[in-house]
Amino acid sequence: MRLKFWQKQPRLRQRTDAEYLQWILLNYLERDLIDYEVYENLSENCESLEELNWIMDKIEQYATA
Repeated sequence: MRLKFWQKQPRLRQRTDAEYLQWILLNYLERDLIDYEVYENLSENCESLEELNWIMDKIEQYATA
């Protein structure tokens, strides 16, 4: 049963993996976890969240070695 004053509310837009990837990269950049050169490189060449996780794991391994 619907109330007379009820109106359908707009739903949040579904984000694509590419948008999530850009959002994550911007967060890394803003928190100084990567520099701008790495950000640009990953933005242009990284194609999935799994690939980004793998790359960030490798960066962390080399940074702590």
